[in-house]
Amino acid sequence: MMPTDNDTLVLVFDSAVARFFRPHRDGHLEQTLAEANERLHHDRRDIEADRPGRGGSAHGGERHAYESENDPRKLEKHDFIRALVKELSLGLDRNEFKNLIVVGQERALGEFRKLAPEKLKRATLHEIPKDLTKLPLGELEQHLMKDLGPR
Repeated sequence: MMPTDNDTLVLVFDSAVARFFRPHRDGHLEQTLAEANERLHHDRRDIEADRPGRGGSAHGGERHAYESENDPRKLEKHDFIRALVKELSLGLDRNEFKNLIVVGQERALGEFRKLAPEKLKRATLHEIPKDLTKLPLGELEQHLMKDLGPR
């Protein structure tokens, strides 16, 4: 059953968007914090503005483009989740919530788990591996009631 006190925070996120809610006894959610929307609106060409460098062989004359060691898109997603974990940890320290329900894509949840400090992991009551970030509030409530409702 979904906890309904003011000490519970529901986070619905992926690697680019985070939405925060407080659950109410009637099953409805109230959006609390301003939506932390860090959309990855950059086209890969915008992220990698410069063309890769060229390298050549002194003997063969062939030249090849150097590949970036780090995918800028993956780094941007990782940085978003790291910042999200940091903000949640600070909120937990400030007693803004005591319990956390986390809803996200499996890959984003894995990254969250990897980056979360132990205190945040202990505060996490439920993890729901679903991508629900784009759902309107009414549909989101229905999905959460199915996943967290009475068993």
